[in-house]
Amino acid sequence: MHNAPKNIDYLILEGAGIGKKNFKSEREVEAELTEVFRNSDNGCYVWTSTQNIDRLVSIYKACSAVNKTLVVDPYAANILDILSKFALLPNPKNGFENIKVLFISRMTTKLIENKHENMVYPLKEFKIKWEDIANAPEKYVMLVRSSLKSEIRNIGWRDGKLIYSMWEGYKSKADTKNFLDDMTANGFQIIDIHASEHADEGTLVEFTNALNPKNIIPIHTFEKNQYSSVFTQNVLVLNDNEVLEL
Repeated sequence: MHNAPKNIDYLILEGAGIGKKNFKSEREVEAELTEVFRNSDNGCYVWTSTQNIDRLVSIYKACSAVNKTLVVDPYAANILDILSKFALLPNPKNGFENIKVLFISRMTTKLIENKHENMVYPLKEFKIKWEDIANAPEKYVMLVRSSLKSEIRNIGWRDGKLIYSMWEGYKSKADTKNFLDDMTANGFQIIDIHASEHADEGTLVEFTNALNPKNIIPIHTFEKNQYSSVFTQNVLVLNDNEVLEL
């Protein structure tokens, strides 16, 4: 923000954090994850967005603190590898311990068929097998999502813990509810550990003041009518599907 661009006419600004005063910090998330992992004798799954980089770092740190290995798929491994060029992120290619790659058949096949072998073959030396995870569940924490239900059955874990680390509102979706119900039926305890990956209100104000646009257009928020009381710049509130002609 110290070298922010000038003369901005319109800033399209998300506001998921507008009106929310008590944001849990990522350090608190990491501490909660560490405690759950430490007290887990069976396998732990974590359901989170693979593009939530802060959360992946917190999960890795929590695993390292209790000497467990984080298991990711090739997609997550490649995200971490690409972004490692810009930040110190847990990446098996850079010598980070406690992180392995599970080659999920459907994903791996699709990548190769679409000529993305470069996203697969360089990760082979960090491969972990299904049977390795199944035989020692207490050693691993695995990233999962609802589309991996059939693959998860291959592991055969029961009576473990599933950490749900996403927005609570997704639980009303049918596929999310079905997945969580299926895990519960297999003896898994569902634990909510999450902090919004969106900027809090104070950070949004600091960011906007640095840019100082002529107009702010609210998006991705339930509180678009609060923008005028939060920001000093002019706020242009648009309804869904409303067209702005410049």
